[in-house]
Amino acid sequence: MRRSIKEEVKRLWRLCFDDTEAFIKLYFRDKYTSANNRCIIKDDRVIAALQVLPYEMTFLDTRISTEYISGACTHPAYRKQGLMAQLLETTLAQQYTEKIPLTFLIPATLPLIEYYRRFGFVPAFWSSVHDYRLDEIPRLQEAIRVVCPRGMQDMIWHYCTTHMSQRASCIQHSRMDYRVVTRDLHLAGGNIVSAYLHSHLVGVAFVIPTEQRVIIKDIFTDDPQVAYEIIARCMEYHNKKYARLFAPVKNEEDVMLSGMARFVHLQSILEQYAAVHPTADKHIYLTDEQLPENTAYYDIKEGSCRKSTEPQPNTSYTSLTIGQLTDAILSPRTPFLSLMLN
Repeated sequence: MRRSIKEEVKRLWRLCFDDTEAFIKLYFRDKYTSANNRCIIKDDRVIAALQVLPYEMTFLDTRISTEYISGACTHPAYRKQGLMAQLLETTLAQQYTEKIPLTFLIPATLPLIEYYRRFGFVPAFWSSVHDYRLDEIPRLQEAIRVVCPRGMQDMIWHYCTTHMSQRASCIQHSRMDYRVVTRDLHLAGGNIVSAYLHSHLVGVAFVIPTEQRVIIKDIFTDDPQVAYEIIARCMEYHNKKYARLFAPVKNEEDVMLSGMARFVHLQSILEQYAAVHPTADKHIYLTDEQLPENTAYYDIKEGSCRKSTEPQPNTSYTSLTIGQLTDAILSPRTPFLSLMLN
C-alpha cells in the first residue's frame, strides 16, 4: 500500500463525507487511532472503514462501557457488495469478545435507520427540541455575568461533568473529549458560554451560531431562569432573534432522534438489570442473528440473571429479538447523547 492506512481512511472520508479540512484534521488528530479503526482493504486501498470510539454511559444505576461506531463509509465504487455489513458484523463480534455491553451510532440519513435495524440497532437516543424567540424569553433581574472562556477550563469541565453524570441513561464525556468538543465548536464559529452569579459558576452552554438562529447543543445549570438568561445572552451576542436548544427528554415534548443503539454483551446488561430490579420475574428467549452467542434462554428472578441453552421446566418464555429487547429496556428511559462529533 503506497499510503498508510490512516491516510487511506482519511482519503475515503473526504470522498464520502462533506466535512471541512479543518474538521478532518481535528478528527484524525484527536479521535482516530490505529487501534480503534476497522477497515477492509482491496486493490491496495481502503474501501470501507469505521472507527469505534469508547464512551461511558450512565445506565441502570451504574456506568457502563460503550462504543460509538463513527465514520462508517464505503467507497462508491464498491457499494452494494455487502462490505459494510461484513465490517459491522466483525465489529460487533469483537465488541462481544471484549464484553462491551452496548454500542451506538448516529445515522447520517433517514434511509440508514432501516439499514442499521438489520443489525439489531434501534432508535434509542432522543433529544427534546426547544425553540425560543429573544423577545419572549423571561429575563433575570440579577446581575449575571456571561463570558466566553478560552478552552475547557478546569472549573468549567468539573461543572459540566458533574451535571452530566447526574443524568440517567446518558453518554458521558471524558476531560479530553470536552477539549475536542470545544475545538470542534470553534471550527464552526461557536463557543462555550459560562455564567456567573456573585463569582459562582451557575451555568455552561455549548453554542453554535447559524444563519437563522443560535443552536444550543447542550446546557448545564440548576436554575431554569439562568438557562433562559444564557440563551438570551447568546442570541444577543450573535445578533440572532431565535435559538434552538437540544436537551434531555423530560415530558411529552417535541423530540428528535439523535442516535441508535443495540446491546452487544447481553449477559452483562441483563445481570445489571436484574440487580436494580430485584422483584422482576422475567423469562426471555432471545435471538440475535449477528451474535449467536447471545441467543439463549434468560431467567431474571430474585435479582439475578441465569443464561442457558435450554428452557427451565414449566416456564413460559417471551420470544424477543435483540432489537426488540434493546428497545424494551432503553425506550422507557429515553437515553440522551450530546456534544458528539457528527
